[in-house]
Amino acid sequence: MGRGKRVRYYDYDWIKVIATLGVFLYHCSMFFNPFPWHVKNNELDTNGILVFSLFLGVWLMPLFFAISGISVTYSLNNRSTSNFIKERLVRLGVPLLFGIFILSPPQVYIERVTNYQFSGSFINFIPHYFDGLYLDIGGRGNFAFSGLHLWYLLVLLVFSIISVPLFKTIARRKFRKSLFVLLPFLLFLSGVIETMGIGGWDIIFYS
Repeated sequence: MGRGKRVRYYDYDWIKVIATLGVFLYHCSMFFNPFPWHVKNNELDTNGILVFSLFLGVWLMPLFFAISGISVTYSLNNRSTSNFIKERLVRLGVPLLFGIFILSPPQVYIERVTNYQFSGSFINFIPHYFDGLYLDIGGRGNFAFSGLHLWYLLVLLVFSIISVPLFKTIARRKFRKSLFVLLPFLLFLSGVIETMGIGGWDIIFYS
């Protein structure tokens, strides 16, 4: 039996465009607000920028994960589980590896030099990029296994693979009502269990 014809949802596309623009502006604001960041410039009046950062930080990444969840649902409707996993590994894994080994080293280097944690050229820093795991801004580890600002790709890749059985179950009409029970339960867990804060929220919140 052939699969249904794909439908383009332009409103959904525009939500992604606006959210992407919001991410760009949010990261620009991080240079000037009081929150920890790789490189800071506190010479400006930060009150307005702080409000702007807080406003975007509340909903931006949860929106991205909601968008991704919708995308997974549509993707599984048009692909087998094995093809879906292969697609995720290529579309998320390859950019993540590029970010880890190409984009992240100069970012970590600039942070270390700016904060007087390293002196020397970028070429001299490259061997030290693999010294310890980069876990937080200002920490001692350098290897950005999460791709720094591409951490979203890593988390999304893991979530996409381990949640395939759940999405397959939800796709069955008789199980859709279970979402009304499952969603409050997950929100409750995100409030009482503290795991790892990333992107402004505890990581379990994104599940």
